[in-house]
Amino acid sequence: MKIKQWIQLLLYIFVIEGIGALSAFLSGDIAQKYSLLTKIPLSPPSSLFGIAWPLLYLFMALALFLIHQENKLKAHKKKATLLFSLQLFFNFLWCILFFGSNTMWLAFLVIVILDCSVFLTLRYFYFLNKWAGCLFVPYLLWILFATYLNFGFALVN
Repeated sequence: MKIKQWIQLLLYIFVIEGIGALSAFLSGDIAQKYSLLTKIPLSPPSSLFGIAWPLLYLFMALALFLIHQENKLKAHKKKATLLFSLQLFFNFLWCILFFGSNTMWLAFLVIVILDCSVFLTLRYFYFLNKWAGCLFVPYLLWILFATYLNFGFALVN
């Protein structure tokens, strides 16, 4: 890779990880709020989130970088970037709704929209670059699990 591509990749990682960190910051003390929830079956320890999310944001950044390196029509890249931005917005919003404002049912609606937008992004990324699509698979699986958790926590809390 050329130096310009390395800089671009690092910028993508920095920005996407930063968006995740900003969402967590705006949500308040997530670890404490999570610890106060009545747990449902399969609830992971809070320490797992601190490992999972940075990795998932890294995979997202790598996937977007791969898409932008493709020699595809500009319209395809624009649509891919729009889908990516849409799912990232719902990701950002979900954390704030669930932890920041404690509106679990509204957060559930948002995470269902997030599930759909991540699936669409994954499909389109896979169409443009198979590796980029594959990098979205762990993210989709994780948010589907988070959807289960959101629903369960909303029922019992």
